[in-house]
Order: sequence, then C-alpha cells, then structure tokens
Amino acid sequence: MAGLSRGVSDTDMFILLLREAGSKRMLPLLLCEEEMQTLSMVMNPTTRGRIPLTECVKHMTDVFGIIVEEVEISSVLDGRYTALMTCCQNGLREHVRVTAVDAVVMALVYRCPIYIRATLLERQVPYQQGKDSVVLPIDTLTVELLEEALQRAVKNENYKLASRLQDELIRRR
Repeated sequence: MAGLSRGVSDTDMFILLLREAGSKRMLPLLLCEEEMQTLSMVMNPTTRGRIPLTECVKHMTDVFGIIVEEVEISSVLDGRYTALMTCCQNGLREHVRVTAVDAVVMALVYRCPIYIRATLLERQVPYQQGKDSVVLPIDTLTVELLEEALQRAVKNENYKLASRLQDELIRRR
C-alpha cells in the first residue's frame, strides 16, 4: 500500500493507493466510509471492544483448514474494482470473487500477497509525487461521482468529457 487519503470532491469517499512492487505504477481504489473503517480496524487492531468480522472469518477458516493464498485485483464491474481470492482446502483450490477493497482487507488479515492485473495498471495515469490529486478511470467511479463529474464538466463547458461521462452512465443503466 502506498497511501490512504480522504476525499473525492465533496463526498465521504477515501482513496487507497496500491503500488506495484518495484515500480511507481499505482492503482487507486475508492473506499466508502464503512470500508475505510474496516480497513482501519485491520491495520490498527485494538485489544478492547468488539471482535471485527474479519477476525471471526479468519478463525473459522483456520478451524476448517481453509487458506487464503493470494488475491488478484482483476477487473472492473459496475464502477468497482473486483478481485479473485484464491482459497485452498485439502488440495482443492477455489477462486472467490469479491470487491477489491474486501480483497485487500482479507489479504491483510491472512498476510497473503496482493496482485494487480497488468491491464489495470497500464491504463492508469502515472501518479506524480507532490500533486494534490490522483486520476481515476471513468469506469471505476460510482454513479454518484459520475453524475457529479458530469454536472461539473457541463458547467465548465468541457463537452467532450461530459459526453464520455454520459456514455458511461448510460452503459451502467
């Protein structure tokens, strides 16, 4: 993980930056407040309070001999990155599709590697150190963020961008 920051315009969203090992390429993941809280609990466990669901799941999989070997962030579906968790039990290997954010949380719990498909990294605009913003691909934005960006693009008379945003909204409906 390369960084975690608050804010995508005026929404209660967060951005988790995943950095490719040995590279400057990064993949930004959008997190809602609930996902951010889950990630924070896993990254900063406390001894007091309730046991997080992730720890309950970890305990159950340990009891039944299920191992999470790796996660791979693999595609975008309806504005969210998705991932495959590779799980193994008694030599049987299964792939479970989850959101990328859930995959990152589980990778932290199970201490397993996180891989990102090259095609997802290749379409990213390189992150520039010292800049205040990260460029997010249009197909990874929520409908709410797409609508907000469309309004802003029309207001700024950026009709080319407005057209691309409108096309993405239509594609999702």
